[in-house]
Amino acid sequence: MENQISMDDQNTQQIVQNDVSQSMNIPEKPKVNYLMISGVILSCLIVFGLGGYYLGKQSSNKNLVSRANLTQTVSPTPIATADPTTNWKIYNNKDLGFELKYPPSAQIDKELNDQYNRATIFKGGSVHFEVRLRKTGDIILDKYYFMDSSIVRKTTLDNIPANVYELPNGYCDGPSCSEPYIAFVAKYGSDLYHLSFFGDVKMSDEENQILSTFKFLDKPSPTSTTTIPSITIKYSPKTNWQTYTDEIAKFSFQYNINPAQPHNSHQSLGNNEAGKSVMIMGCSTPPNAQEVCLEQYTVTIYSNYNGGSRRDWMSKNINDYSDCQRYYTDVSVAGKNAMISTSDCSSWGETYILIPNGSQMIVFLTEGYSRDNTTDKITLQDWIREALSTFRFI
Repeated sequence: MENQISMDDQNTQQIVQNDVSQSMNIPEKPKVNYLMISGVILSCLIVFGLGGYYLGKQSSNKNLVSRANLTQTVSPTPIATADPTTNWKIYNNKDLGFELKYPPSAQIDKELNDQYNRATIFKGGSVHFEVRLRKTGDIILDKYYFMDSSIVRKTTLDNIPANVYELPNGYCDGPSCSEPYIAFVAKYGSDLYHLSFFGDVKMSDEENQILSTFKFLDKPSPTSTTTIPSITIKYSPKTNWQTYTDEIAKFSFQYNINPAQPHNSHQSLGNNEAGKSVMIMGCSTPPNAQEVCLEQYTVTIYSNYNGGSRRDWMSKNINDYSDCQRYYTDVSVAGKNAMISTSDCSSWGETYILIPNGSQMIVFLTEGYSRDNTTDKITLQDWIREALSTFRFI
């Protein structure tokens, strides 16, 4: 009985162990190949990346082509415009070295080419302008003042650097001013070219068109050294004239106090201040009347001369008729190289004699026009010659 139980227990234990053994025999899970998966993913990324780059490149090229086509499509076709100066007159001056066009309504007012005046003046229609030349000397264009005016802006004149000067109120000297004007100044060769437009505060279209046609020419070499002869006045004091002496400016001259018939005409001393100015009166006594004395000439002393061009100095210091034509010539007075300037702008005309001495400029001024328009020569009246013949520095 016990053996039987023992056998049963053994069988039962064996069965249980078999069951447990069978239940513990769990099949293994298959191993995942991560290396293969990573390779597949990387390959996909490369494929998709290359494909995206290719598609993007194609799209970019298409956009560039599209933009190029668009630019070509919207670009306007240039329209040829007519030249407004086609029917204008052409002015060519080989001696002064320039050429330009001007409207049919304008005319050549004056042509000047002598020792001191080299210019062409145009007037007519709605324009009034001139081209004037001056020797450059030691002038630096960037520091050049025109009629006491500084440079407003820079530009070019026939591709040559030029200064622009604007005088909206004109040039003012004393109680009056000239008409407004705009000037273009360029240095070409040994000359300063001044192209000035008068009467406007702002350049008109017509004036700008004139400006655009201006051209410099190659000027011919001088074939002659002939110049206008200078006037020489020798010192010749008078024994019976009155002497005026300026102890500050250090000069003296004489005036005629001796009456001459028919009206006892003579000279007398007027207002005067040493170092500044002196006035000489012309007096006469008409029949049955009192003596009448009128200003005959004045002598003014300036102390701002720097030894440069006398004409440039005059344009800055004595410019009572700025838009008026002046004529110049040399004259020797008291051994000094002086200058005569005359014009017929005032009622009787006027004549200046400028005598430089160091930093001083002694200026004689009298009424009267001293130029013969037929011969283009400047001459002095006898009484002016006589007065200047008594002038000297002391």
